Amino acid sequence: MLKTLSRLISYKLYTPGPLSTTSTVKDSMKNDLCFNKSFNKDINHIRNQLLKISNLPTEEYTSLLLPGSGTFGVESTLRTAVNQHQKILIAVNGAYGERMVKICKILKIPTKVINIDERKIINIKDVLYYLDTEVTHFAMVHSETTTGILNPIDEISSILKKARPDIKIIGDCVSSFGAVDTDFSNLDFIVTCSNKLLQGVPGLALIIAKNTTLDRCEGNAKSSVLDLFKISRTYNHFVVIPPYQSISALKKAIEEFWKEGGVKARQARYQKNQRALANGMNELGFKHYIDDGDQGWIISTFIEPKHYNYSFEKLYKFLADRGIIIYPGKLSKLPTFRIGTIGELYKEDMIECVKCIKEAFEFMRIPLPLNE
Repeated sequence: MLKTLSRLISYKLYTPGPLSTTSTVKDSMKNDLCFNKSFNKDINHIRNQLLKISNLPTEEYTSLLLPGSGTFGVESTLRTAVNQHQKILIAVNGAYGERMVKICKILKIPTKVINIDERKIINIKDVLYYLDTEVTHFAMVHSETTTGILNPIDEISSILKKARPDIKIIGDCVSSFGAVDTDFSNLDFIVTCSNKLLQGVPGLALIIAKNTTLDRCEGNAKSSVLDLFKISRTYNHFVVIPPYQSISALKKAIEEFWKEGGVKARQARYQKNQRALANGMNELGFKHYIDDGDQGWIISTFIEPKHYNYSFEKLYKFLADRGIIIYPGKLSKLPTFRIGTIGELYKEDMIECVKCIKEAFEFMRIPLPLNE
């Protein structure tokens, strides 16, 4: 009976993605769908909306939908944008920057890496210092959800383009697009996905590309399904079966995004969530992994206590039994856990999460506030 009841719990996802979605987004996926003229209009509508959200001119940029996760989008972009006779500089301060490096090594793309402390933001001085005349491309993660740090991609891309107007810039904006007010005008490729800050469901990688840059990428990708140049020349912009329900959900999610007020309104809600979470966890004595000045509003990382009664597994189960899902840490240096402040969550949800964490520590007989 207990196992049956546990399956009936409606979970709230305090995670970096996938996220909690509205009932109306869920409802939009109820029908069986296939490709037709009406659906093609939906695809083009979403593509136009992505450019509107990015505030980029439609005559200079295009948007592409690709089945898969954000990583599919990142790999397809790296495959398409950079060939084996060029060289990419990648700034890394977390696991998702490291993932870009791994992809480039697999693709045998000449790569130069800037390794930065995961507690520090990427800064333009380091980028310019490591930039050499052979580098043709630069890539970085905007919101690094390994820790929750927010890197200044608009500032870096602006200064970098002034220093090297010919360089092509790739932004992994998977966990920032839609809720971090950003000037994307100096980026050649912007990668995101359907199940992050737009509050859709998994199934779609979303790529925005500068037309003049994409036009020079023919033959780079060496792939039948991850070639953005080829996809951009395909009638319905899908070279394989589209994830119809994910597209339907994204269309509804974007409609709700604008009803909320767009990027600035969603950013404001997530910031309010993060402040409520941070204040509550401070009262319980938890230490934040990232300094306040560099902390984003997407996800927060907390250092685990050293108390002998503590285990993340106990904390996770206690919260999950109450419908709250958090994430384990993704760091090598310290044991941590992460709590997301995005998706269909509000300040009241953060207060409830902190309340349940307090109850969990009381259950584990760990005195609060923590004094380590």
